Parts: sequence; C-alpha cells; structure tokens
Amino acid sequence: MNTLNDNLASLLASKSTKNVASIDQAEIPLLLSQLLGSQELVVLSLTYPDVDDRNHKSLLTLVQQLASHGMKDSATYVDAQSPYLLFNDLRKALVVYHEIQKDSVAIGVSLYYAGLTGAAAEQAIKQHLPHEPAHPGWTSQPTAR
Repeated sequence: MNTLNDNLASLLASKSTKNVASIDQAEIPLLLSQLLGSQELVVLSLTYPDVDDRNHKSLLTLVQQLASHGMKDSATYVDAQSPYLLFNDLRKALVVYHEIQKDSVAIGVSLYYAGLTGAAAEQAIKQHLPHEPAHPGWTSQPTAR
C-alpha cells in the first residue's frame, strides 16, 4: 500500500506547525484520492507516450472500445489525452481501468482510491460495490499484453 510522504502527512495533521510541504508529480493523484476518499471518488492517472503511428492506432482503438461499452465521456477524455480521470461511479471506474489495461499497449494507467493505489485500491473499491456477478475483466492481476 502506498501512502503520502511524511512531509505532506505532517502538513495535513490537524495540529501541525508546518505551513509548507512539497509533493512530486506521482503523489498528486494519491493525495487527490485521499482528500476525496470520503466522497468515494476514484482517480485514474493516465500516461500517454509520444505519438507515432502504432501508438495513435492503439489510442484510437481504445477510444472506440470505451465508446462502444457506453463510456463515451471517458472515451472523449482519453482521446483528448487527459492525464487524470475522476469517477463517482466505482463500477465504471473499474471498467475503464481494466479496458485501458487490456486494450492499450501504449497508455499507462494507475488506479487510486481513498489514499490507496493499485491492487489495494481495487480491493477497497470492490468492497464498496454491491455483490453482483463480476465483469469478466475484473481481476487484481494485470492482463498480459
């Protein structure tokens, strides 16, 4: 389980005497997910490679795949290469997360929820979902590419 750095944690403490802290780019989605944890918002952090023909085709295929599964808003943001996606629907967040993992050879995706990341975040999300038959792509293991 990843947590925020001690520098930032001490700044956020209720009786802190600190008035400044630094965070790096990788900590932004983790911090955002922690601060929004009470709202049950999921953060997906996406990294896009430099565009070449292969990567462009992969991006277009992913956008089409997301749109065909009813995730048109997500597809629009991915097409615009948005670095962060926020979801208030836990199930849709997992669907998009797994679609990107499985269908894109070029785009990197990280999952954040309630200050957790990766498999820990996914398990926390699943605990908040009503028990229904799982979507075939919902596993804790990344899909081989």
